[in-house]
Amino acid sequence: MKPQHHLFLLMAFAICVQSCKKSSKNSGPSTAKVKYLTQAITITTSSNGPTYNSITTYTYNDKKRLSTTKQAVQGSNGQINISTYTYNGDQLYSIHVTYNGIVSSDKVFAYNNDGTLKTVILTTYRNGSVFNTVEYGYVYKDGKVSERHHEMNYELFTYDSNNNLIKSDGHGQFSIVVTYTYDNKKSLFTGLTTKMELGGIDIDPAGDRYNTNNVVQQSITVDSGTTNTSSFVNLVYDSDGYPTGGTTGDATNGSKISYTYSTLD
Repeated sequence: MKPQHHLFLLMAFAICVQSCKKSSKNSGPSTAKVKYLTQAITITTSSNGPTYNSITTYTYNDKKRLSTTKQAVQGSNGQINISTYTYNGDQLYSIHVTYNGIVSSDKVFAYNNDGTLKTVILTTYRNGSVFNTVEYGYVYKDGKVSERHHEMNYELFTYDSNNNLIKSDGHGQFSIVVTYTYDNKKSLFTGLTTKMELGGIDIDPAGDRYNTNNVVQQSITVDSGTTNTSSFVNLVYDSDGYPTGGTTGDATNGSKISYTYSTLD
């Protein structure tokens, strides 16, 4: 009976080891929670002007979609800009922007049957009355926006292997070419469940909300003339790869930005 007893013990041990392996495999490594940008603080200094402090706060709805952004600028002409986002199902429908309580602009979004952005109608206001309305149309290639058209103007877009926009070639009254360089870290807006319009939807000191990574350098050339290059220096990150701040320029002429996040739990 002893050989049978030993065989039983070996079988039991093998089953236990296999069960432990499966349990370990199923449990897997713990994943870090997604973070959502909740605040960006910008301090801008200039040798021939005042210092401006800008505090932008971001709020989210119960589906963790961006609900509002509020930008308070402290300087010689302090102002408060508020953007309010509305959704139709899973798609962004509109953005309403006010400047010191007065309507500044509206954007309304329409989509193709496959869910890609078809048009954006931008209405701007002056003193509370409609000033201008422009419709933007989009062309796609390989699942990405390759062209954007508005009136007689158009832009051509080029991307890198991470789907970051690396070049915008604009044609209209002026020829404007913008090139971008990126880090390899998580975007400030990694947590957004609804991707925004290419190049950002409204003026945002934290940067755009479209690309996979963060812009660290931007160069602008107008009519094949002088190229103006601006760079972020010493962009720093937390242990999860999210940017926590950065600087551009120098102590005399430049900006310092800091970022705060939440997991929205």
